[in-house]
Amino acid sequence: IRQMREYVEIVRQVYSGQKVDYAGTYFRSHGFKIAFTCEHPLPIYMAALGPQMTRLAGRIGDGVIINMAPPSLVAEIAEGARVAAREAGKDPESYAVVAKVRCSISQDLAAARAALKNILTFYSLAAGYKEMLADRIGLRREVEMINETWKAKGFKEAARQVPDEMLSAVPMIAATHPREVRESLKPYFAAGATRVVVAYVPSTPEAVEETVE
Repeated sequence: IRQMREYVEIVRQVYSGQKVDYAGTYFRSHGFKIAFTCEHPLPIYMAALGPQMTRLAGRIGDGVIINMAPPSLVAEIAEGARVAAREAGKDPESYAVVAKVRCSISQDLAAARAALKNILTFYSLAAGYKEMLADRIGLRREVEMINETWKAKGFKEAARQVPDEMLSAVPMIAATHPREVRESLKPYFAAGATRVVVAYVPSTPEAVEETVE
């Protein structure tokens, strides 16, 4: 938390165009000055999942970016960040909440799901995310099965352990048409997102053709 706070402080000082003398625990600068003038405001969006980073994002950031969180968790993080923004004297209504959602489109719905399951397997093995999936989203049994299979038989076999129902619990949309994806994004806006970033996961080498009628 302190490292992120220092990082934001020093970036803002540098961007101001003034000579920067900064002595933090993690970052230091002595006499640095950028060689150009920054004419536009610098909005800083911070990635956050846990309560401490969420509060920090609200206090010192202009927005929060949320990855791998379903609408219920997006609502929780958005509320926490906006409360912290209000306490810091900011207008919570102007505070940005960006949610990231992944999708895959194919007439073969099983292929779309398989592409997303590969991504979900990676997150189920990644420190920080696997704990979030297990504890905050309630997927402990599935996450433990994926991790055990990965250790014993490797990634591909672990991905085969991901049930279809697990995709429904995370921000991953398997669809046969883009309009299905658009419809599935509505709960994220209802949860407080001001913007949703849709990351496409190809199910074949023809990624463009998958999404165009």
